Amino acid sequence: MEEYLERGDEEEAKQGKESTEDRNKEDEQKQREKMRQDELETKKNQEEGTMATQQALLTQLRDRQQLQMQKQQQK
Repeated sequence: MEEYLERGDEEEAKQGKESTEDRNKEDEQKQREKMRQDELETKKNQEEGTMATQQALLTQLRDRQQLQMQKQQQK
């Protein structure tokens, strides 16, 4: 009878260990997914910033060209 109880305890401990390992794997997977999402968000923000900078530079260039054309027409 004691052997049966000991085996039951061992099996319960084994299942507990497996359950803990499964939770740890799930936690690691969630952490990796969150890091991936954060990286994608950072990349998206960088690209949006780059696009905004490019647009501002193009606008500045266009304004300069228009100003030069106006100066030439006034001469």
